[in-house]
Amino acid sequence: MVNTKELSAVPASSTLAAAGMPAATPASLEAVASSEAGVTSGQLLYGPPAREVVSSHFRKIKPKVLPTPTPRPTPVPTPSAGADKTGRIASYFQAGASWKSGLTWSGDWGKKKYKGKKFGAFGCGLCCMANIYSSLSPYRSSPLDMYEFAKEVSGYEGAGAIEWWNMYTVLEKAGFHCEMGKKPDNYKEFQKLVRKSKAVVVLVSKHNKKSMWKHTTGHYVTLFLYDKASDKVFLADPGSYKRNRKWVSLEKIYDSLKTKSDRQYLLVTEYKKEKDSWRNTEFTGKCHLPSNWKTD
Repeated sequence: MVNTKELSAVPASSTLAAAGMPAATPASLEAVASSEAGVTSGQLLYGPPAREVVSSHFRKIKPKVLPTPTPRPTPVPTPSAGADKTGRIASYFQAGASWKSGLTWSGDWGKKKYKGKKFGAFGCGLCCMANIYSSLSPYRSSPLDMYEFAKEVSGYEGAGAIEWWNMYTVLEKAGFHCEMGKKPDNYKEFQKLVRKSKAVVVLVSKHNKKSMWKHTTGHYVTLFLYDKASDKVFLADPGSYKRNRKWVSLEKIYDSLKTKSDRQYLLVTEYKKEKDSWRNTEFTGKCHLPSNWKTD
């Protein structure tokens, strides 16, 4: 850093002597200024000529050469959690309207009926489990595949909303380690649970004033890729185009949990291929999948 006060001052005699130069006096400086700048004797020494005289003396002083500092590597910012992983996440829609609109992740299962009930009216939990299996295992499943598998390995009878214990059984049979529970009394505890998970199925409703879901008495959605920096999760909502595949506040999810239910969440903490009794390779039904998704 340059000290401008030093540059505007005449060097002291001791400084010039140390540099091997004759001591500079006002008279000598004035004489040099007069000869170099054409100043008439007796004029006051100021302005550009004076600055040039002072600068010439400073230029004759050899500067001290300091060692070049070793450059530090430019830090590379760590990407937000899940920033490069969302393309792997499945997020199926359940209803026929999304299929008619041609939305990615919609399927023809939305217009199918089982025992007189449209899949779109009860299939949110099955979509959530298909999301988890397709995203976290090396295999994939459509919601229709999951529907048949659930009937085969659990007490699920079909043509209706799947219950918590049936979902728990189905996912365990598919190679996942799961934990179920009720809404913790404080948000920090819920945050810790989600942080350790690979995916979470939660039940939300309109019953709480702060809920994001204003028009449902009960609905399953899936949470992926918790981001500690923003405290957000990647939401797979099979019933909403506006919310599906969006990063949302985890605290808003906490405020939306349906506390009138026996359970509010099901955590998936691990997948082990050797415990997967299904290893599904088929994909039943038609679906508008991303062209480059799981083509290997």
